[in-house]
Amino acid sequence: MMQNTDFGCQFRPADCKDRTSLHELLHACWIEIYSPHVPAVVIERFKADDLVERHLDAFLSCTEIAVVNGDVIGSISHCFGAVHGLFVREDFRGNRIGSSLLFNAELDGACILDVAVFNRNATRFYERCGWKLCCYFEEDVYSHRVQMISMRSLSSRVA
Repeated sequence: MMQNTDFGCQFRPADCKDRTSLHELLHACWIEIYSPHVPAVVIERFKADDLVERHLDAFLSCTEIAVVNGDVIGSISHCFGAVHGLFVREDFRGNRIGSSLLFNAELDGACILDVAVFNRNATRFYERCGWKLCCYFEEDVYSHRVQMISMRSLSSRVA
């Protein structure tokens, strides 16, 4: 069900001033997605190694954010045709923010992404946005095997 979208969402490239807000968003979303599906030791290692900080080191320059009232409520990182993370704060989901971020990334050439098999909400979201399954593979997350899906955009927006 579509929620109220009259909340003044703005989309723009992320910059170093957004780093703390982005860290909080990505950390919360990653824990929400993975904690029910991986052992507690994986979550502990994720926190101790601060993988969100490493993600920001690698992808801040190719991240677009969604901002409402000065708060970062969504983000997508993409470069070289691949999406490396799409996250929307839970209380803003269902307002087309994720699909807008994904659309913008597709306009910039993003055409492939990977998602955990257990993340059915994300998989269904990408399918509704016109993305299709390419293949299955396994990813090692701190010595825990996670089943993954590669998906490809079938949109005409992608070259």
